[in-house]
Amino acid sequence: MIQVWVLCQRGYPVDNARDGSDYSICGDCKHRLNALGIRTCYVNPGRGPQGIYKAWLKGNYPKLDLFNNKAQEGLFRGRSLRWGAYGDPSLLPLHIIDRINSWVDSSTAYTHQWRQSWAQPLRHTMMASCDSLEDHFTATSLGWKTFNVLRPNAQDFEHAKQCPNTVANSEAQCITCKLCDGNHTNIWVAAHGTSKGAVNYV
Repeated sequence: MIQVWVLCQRGYPVDNARDGSDYSICGDCKHRLNALGIRTCYVNPGRGPQGIYKAWLKGNYPKLDLFNNKAQEGLFRGRSLRWGAYGDPSLLPLHIIDRINSWVDSSTAYTHQWRQSWAQPLRHTMMASCDSLEDHFTATSLGWKTFNVLRPNAQDFEHAKQCPNTVANSEAQCITCKLCDGNHTNIWVAAHGTSKGAVNYV
């Protein structure tokens, strides 16, 4: 899948995460570094994001002109795409999201900004990232499909379908599943990554 990284133009991702300037790409996500010095985001900004940012600084990524360069449409046709390998994709301009989504075969996206009034047009494009049962019910009442990260040893969640990739003996992958596009169903997954111990949802 094509991976879209949402990064600050200025400063390395590690520094942005430390000084709070990642607010511009993560919004009010609860997994950012807090006042107690605790950061629970599963993405390590010193790995993927840092490498992507350095490559961008070197000019390794060409600038896309999505509205005037017809040839660039071919970069997306027949492909699947993930919005927000890092960063919250809801903070990107809506016309860019709509343009690229009109080209790709499928896309997945997750946002912690689903409470914001300006994010509501994305209800059928992104999944609402939920960290509690209250989040789940509030998001569904607003018309969102939810993505629920439960405690590491979670076995079931009656309000959502288990991520097919995490089912025993499953060969499903995001590129073949296509459920996390904001239109199909609510999904749950057991917490993973280095910060999974901080999750106590259900």
